[in-house]
Amino acid sequence: VSRYNLSSADQFVKLLSYMYHSNKKDEFIYTLPSGGSKSTLKDRLELSDSKIRAKTGHLSGVSCLSGYIFSEQYGPLAFSILMNGYTGSAKPYKRLQDKITKLFLND
Repeated sequence: VSRYNLSSADQFVKLLSYMYHSNKKDEFIYTLPSGGSKSTLKDRLELSDSKIRAKTGHLSGVSCLSGYIFSEQYGPLAFSILMNGYTGSAKPYKRLQDKITKLFLND
């Protein structure tokens, strides 16, 4: 998460891909919350049955979601959605992030 656009979605996806292919893959994935769990995703991505493991990031005007989608059709997908520069509530942006993520899971 960066208020000044110092991090890119591409950088996060490269890191996630690297970790997925490392010998620490299982431990790393286990550290990421799943949808609906008692975590930063507790009210998000419900009914994803642990097929989405992701970490949120939030600052004023910045909302991010990065992690893995374990799709039956496409296999494991690393993703990163970074939204910034908005004013007001983050709720509509979080809902949009969830919808985008679920599209890949349910496609």
